[in-house]
Amino acid sequence: MMPNVWPLVGRKRELAQLAEGLAAGRHQLITGDAGVGKSRLATEAVASLVDDGVIVRRIAGNPAASAVPLASFAALAPGRSGGDALGAVLEALSVDRRGLASLPILHVDDAHWLDEASTVVLHQLAVDGRVRLMVTMRSGESVSPAVSSFLRGSSVDVTNLEQLPDEELLALLRGAIEGPIDGATEARLVRFSGGNTLFLIALTDGAIDSGLLVRVGGLWRLTGDVAIAPMLEDVLRSRFASISVDERDAAEMIALAGELPLALLVSAVPAAAVEQLERSGLVQIRDDRVSLSHPLYAEILVLRLPKLARMRLCSLLADLFERSGLDSQQARLQSALWRLEGGVRVDHDRLLGGAHEALATGDTALAARLGAAAFREKPSIDAALLTSWCLAEQGDHQGALGVLRDATVVADDPFAQATLAMRMAEELWWGERDTAEATDVLDQARERLGVEPAAALIDSQRAVFAMLRGNCDQARSAGQLLNHPLPSVRFVSSLAVALGMTYGDAAAEGVEVAQHAFDDALANPPHSGGNPGTHIVSKVLGLIHADRLSEAGELADFVYQATIYLASRQARAWAAAVRGQSELHAGLLAESWRDLREATALWVDCSVQGLARWCSSGAVLAAAARGDVDSATESLVQASELDGTGFEILNVTFERARTWVAVMHGAADDGAALSNAIAEAVKLGNVTEAIGGVVDLARLGLHEAASRMVTKIPWRSPAAQLRHRFVSAVLAADPEMLEAIADELAQVGLRVLEAESHALAAIAFRERGDTRAAGICQVRARELAKATGALTPILGRLSSSSLSPREHEVAVLAAAGRTSHQIAQQLFVSERTVENHLYRVFGKLGITSRAELAGISLFGLDDDSPL
Repeated sequence: MMPNVWPLVGRKRELAQLAEGLAAGRHQLITGDAGVGKSRLATEAVASLVDDGVIVRRIAGNPAASAVPLASFAALAPGRSGGDALGAVLEALSVDRRGLASLPILHVDDAHWLDEASTVVLHQLAVDGRVRLMVTMRSGESVSPAVSSFLRGSSVDVTNLEQLPDEELLALLRGAIEGPIDGATEARLVRFSGGNTLFLIALTDGAIDSGLLVRVGGLWRLTGDVAIAPMLEDVLRSRFASISVDERDAAEMIALAGELPLALLVSAVPAAAVEQLERSGLVQIRDDRVSLSHPLYAEILVLRLPKLARMRLCSLLADLFERSGLDSQQARLQSALWRLEGGVRVDHDRLLGGAHEALATGDTALAARLGAAAFREKPSIDAALLTSWCLAEQGDHQGALGVLRDATVVADDPFAQATLAMRMAEELWWGERDTAEATDVLDQARERLGVEPAAALIDSQRAVFAMLRGNCDQARSAGQLLNHPLPSVRFVSSLAVALGMTYGDAAAEGVEVAQHAFDDALANPPHSGGNPGTHIVSKVLGLIHADRLSEAGELADFVYQATIYLASRQARAWAAAVRGQSELHAGLLAESWRDLREATALWVDCSVQGLARWCSSGAVLAAAARGDVDSATESLVQASELDGTGFEILNVTFERARTWVAVMHGAADDGAALSNAIAEAVKLGNVTEAIGGVVDLARLGLHEAASRMVTKIPWRSPAAQLRHRFVSAVLAADPEMLEAIADELAQVGLRVLEAESHALAAIAFRERGDTRAAGICQVRARELAKATGALTPILGRLSSSSLSPREHEVAVLAAAGRTSHQIAQQLFVSERTVENHLYRVFGKLGITSRAELAGISLFGLDDDSPL
């Protein structure tokens, strides 16, 4: 829910300066552009003084009343005029008090809109000295001579507010909205606000009021374009209300283009018009390129642009670009788009070139539009492949299939036939979940192609489908195609082989294949389409399962940040998915839950239910590891409703999620369903997923099932052997083994498993009677639990021997060197009570003295910690 008052962020320095100036009896003036938070900062600065009993009154300038004398002072000096007004205001402010700290304060908002008589009173108050003034004024506005005189006064401190940086706007947004927000929503709201807090608030409130910003599965996300609230639209439109026809043409051309070379713009409109726009602060010129000075200006101008004007300006822009001879990527793309927008017929090659340029920028929606126009102009394989790919990226699998089927009539060579068959099979498999028809399409194409080299493309796609089905051994057999002369064959087969290796317990080799495939795709783009970034996703998954979590996290975050503004939902879905998986393994549980929920929603948007179920299942695991039963259950409900057909490689993850939720709800579960999924995965060579399942059986206390399944796994890779040692230590309940494995887990960054190993070691040591060793392990487990937010069933077992809130409080003070007498005085208890608490603390931590206590980290445990 949204609060009535947004939090104040990023103004600590300014707030301290204002408070210091007021305490010294000096007048304060806050200047800045509209919406930067001048009024809010002024209100915050005087709020603490109100609490101290200082009289504060507020008036505000109003453009609608600027012609009415003393309109702003009407509430303080009703019916007064001239010199009488000053006396009435002083009386209303009770100026008989003495001392700078108690002088009353007059808060004057929007002083640039005060009527002339009010500005005179303001100046008189400034000179009088018996009132402190807190004044806000918009930068760049013309003011009366009286206000100018006030500004020049030696007793006036001026604070100029700049726009907030993105990170502080983000903090403001997160502080205002209850609950996590998906990354793309945060980025869009912050970007469109342009550093302006007022705009951010209006955009967010408008999106909620219009139903575009909604909470889905516990995560806030925008389901459409940012809504501009009527009040904000009025503010934005007013900035352009009085501009000339030439200025409007220039502004609308810039809005359509995003930015324009200055020389190009002034060849179409008078230079004086551009100059006036710059003087008015509506455009900015940097490096001889002109852009609107705020992102929302473009939104509002394009939103209200009449159709005929749009067509005229688009045609004009296209003519300008073509006459200028510009040959940049942006020029080619925009020229094709503007011709299309202008209602002018555009030839196939220009449209297709524009579509490729749009795809290169990540705008798959625009690329699909231009590609479809190119295909209508002249059906071609290239246009069909590009258009179908981009439609699929937007979730329109039926549209993609339609284009591909229409293109079969122009598929006059074996490679075109193979490529179309491959793409049709992909759409049937991913979007329609018709794996049988997808397989038939490939089989028929393979039979037709015979010994043609292009037939290898069909074999490559078969290997990808085998991998998605979980048959990692069959997927890896496509390794013979990695050096095929056709780039498309290498591209597709590399995906099958790399992921087949990663999920076949050979992740280190999978990383190498993925990296080589990415490099190859950049140097030799596949003719069948496809995004080289697919191999980066594959590499991240390999790094995760090779326990190279630091590298995986850095690369996943880079991919996420690189795709966050893209129109391609699939690109953003993959980025959120792999970052969420990386965070899950590294113990960043809250972050993992958010990213995996975001990925789930994006995959649902793309109509790819199999990957949506995978991400939703991952969100279950992240929430469950935090002990969040409600969020885990909610995510599992969604995962259960999604169809995983064609993505059986991920069945173990789904069964892990179901088992975690069952255990959390106290339901009887012997691990049979998860065990069956593990056994099936092992048969197909999907060893990595199977290992994750066995680890969870051990973590959830299903030791009988874990003992049975541990013998089914070929524990080959270093990552697999590390987990085998963990499972063995858990089943043996051997404290030394658990301590040793905890150290190994720490080295690779598996912090939640490390915490659980320490916790189980603490329990085992305590059962043996070794309280000192138990205390040390317990402290470390709690440190990790605190850092990760984890509260798994294993970590929950520590609560029976944890420090009580009072024991923790006493322990912290004693560790800091306080004597029992000092602790007793601070906590208002007797010294004997303090000593009794310390005795119990020593026993629980396995120590015997204050000196040992001082050497132990007390893990920053909060009083309300579940541990």
